[in-house]
Amino acid sequence: METESRQGGGLAWRVAGALLLWFAADAAAVQLWTSGLPFIRYTYGWAMMLFELYSFTHVLAFVAMGFLLRPWFLARRQGLYPLAVFLVIGCFYLTVFEKFGRRSYDYSAWFNGMMSQVNYGDPYAANPQVSPIYWYTPALAQLMAGWRWVVGRLFPHLRMVEGSVRQTTDHLVFYLFQCTQFTLLMGLYWLTYAWGRWLKMDRKGAALAAGFLLVFNTPLFRMLAFHQANLWLVNSILVILLFRDRSPCLAGLAMAVGFHMKLYPAILGLPLLLTWRWKPILWAGVFTLAILAVQCAVSGWDVWLKFLTYMANPPIGSMFRDNSLHGIAKNLLKPFDAAQYTGVLWAILQAISVGWIAWRMARRERLVRRLRAEPGADAAWLNEFHFQEQAMDTLVMSFFLSPMVFEHHYVMAISVILWTWVVWGARAPRAVVIGALLILAVPVYDVGPLSWNRIAGLLVLALARPVGYAPPPDGTLAFLRDPPAGGARKG
Repeated sequence: METESRQGGGLAWRVAGALLLWFAADAAAVQLWTSGLPFIRYTYGWAMMLFELYSFTHVLAFVAMGFLLRPWFLARRQGLYPLAVFLVIGCFYLTVFEKFGRRSYDYSAWFNGMMSQVNYGDPYAANPQVSPIYWYTPALAQLMAGWRWVVGRLFPHLRMVEGSVRQTTDHLVFYLFQCTQFTLLMGLYWLTYAWGRWLKMDRKGAALAAGFLLVFNTPLFRMLAFHQANLWLVNSILVILLFRDRSPCLAGLAMAVGFHMKLYPAILGLPLLLTWRWKPILWAGVFTLAILAVQCAVSGWDVWLKFLTYMANPPIGSMFRDNSLHGIAKNLLKPFDAAQYTGVLWAILQAISVGWIAWRMARRERLVRRLRAEPGADAAWLNEFHFQEQAMDTLVMSFFLSPMVFEHHYVMAISVILWTWVVWGARAPRAVVIGALLILAVPVYDVGPLSWNRIAGLLVLALARPVGYAPPPDGTLAFLRDPPAGGARKG
């Protein structure tokens, strides 16, 4: 026991060392960028040089982390597949991040929101000289304003070769934004791997599934190219799904952070309520109020009031690649010169879709109650099946409710895809594959109804999960112990 304790302590230090290497690589890139060393040059300009050096320092960090973590995985009998896939995915995406080192049009919205916080302005006010307008919750704009304050004090006199001190400060804020994106992306790999392991996939299968979902993922590439912030959301969702019983505090924190970033993860409070899981909801309330208090102390209450006023009538586009029900309604009516009825058709489509999801969830509630009353019912299996299936339908409903759903939002479907494949793939393999491919594999184009492939894929995945059946507790899920044998059960 003493030997194992010493070994565990050594492993803990290895993990801590790997994390220090990760963040040291972020800082080292900036240090090299500002060093003026004669043997460091750039390919696409001094601004892009920072991201080239970011790739360089993180390749070195990955090599060192591989040596540090290899004994950790071997000691825990994890095998090297998870670590190997992590390193390969990391190096692959370093190349991607290097190419996305120029600020996109969508990033301008984050930047404008940040500057409105710096200048104590209204981020949601229409201004023809400020485009695009900031249309998100206040949190990320406030976070970026905090980054800008810190950078301005760490590097007060730093100048780019062809820019001012302000331009250099803004570029370093963009660098921190990208560092956060890459950290969240690599965290998404481990969360997806953990989700696969929770679903009783072996280590090799879970690692390869996580790698596949991160590489063959058009929504993810588009999200990174446009510098969108949906990685906060998908990570929050996976943390809630994984830790709502094991660590309600962590699950509540994830829900609060996701809510403050883009609202979506808060919808998982519904399946938590339906399954009588109060602790994550209470913790989410505590953390949500704590974050809100900090925000209001910095910017005042009016920033949230302005957001709520803005959301009462948000700008809604009409591109075909907008897979929201509003976008579909508007584009269906446009050829008939009936765009004035968009609101009516949108309300009808929302009522139908939300009603359908509510019917599915109500029928599943009856199914679970009926199965629990059977002799020898597996309570652990039914509790998990109950929560996860309701959570998957709730996530589908979030896409129906949103006024705008572009392709990059579908990174949030990763948990739905993996759950549906593992639990229902044997029953409807073709439907699951078709649904996943429609979401992940199809490129983005703006061609009439053919651009609505992702919401179609989401519907296919939902239909692949029938509400009148519960698959047998055959060891599919990691929490099962000595599961009974049996076939599919109909409610």
